[in-house]
Amino acid sequence: MAKHTDRILAKLSTLCQSIAAGRYDGLDELFALADAQHLSEDIKGLAEAFGLMAVQIEAREFRLGTMIEELEETGRQLSVAKEQLARENTTLKLEVNRLRIEIDHTRKDQEVAEITDTDYFQELQLRARALRERRNTGPKDP
Repeated sequence: MAKHTDRILAKLSTLCQSIAAGRYDGLDELFALADAQHLSEDIKGLAEAFGLMAVQIEAREFRLGTMIEELEETGRQLSVAKEQLARENTTLKLEVNRLRIEIDHTRKDQEVAEITDTDYFQELQLRARALRERRNTGPKDP
């Protein structure tokens, strides 16, 4: 009987080491030990406890694997969004520069108009025109 118990304990130990290494293919054997009528309640209890722990670990690993896949997909989507934002940012910077130049031209035109529309400037233009006319119609040098 002691040899039989030793073999069962060795089998239980091997199955538990396999589970600890991340291999869950021995779960059916573990639960078979938990249901075996010829084993002591202690061994059956151990087999069942290890089997339940292994199922919980396997389920947790599956959930974690799914979460990792989702996080990797989210990371890929964020990378694509980052690239898109970088392109849009470059486009917006170019547009801002274009608008800045356009605003500068508009401001310059307004400032020139403010000067040229004054009575003083209009009077200066009339004087300049009169001077040119006098110069052009005045006596010619021999």
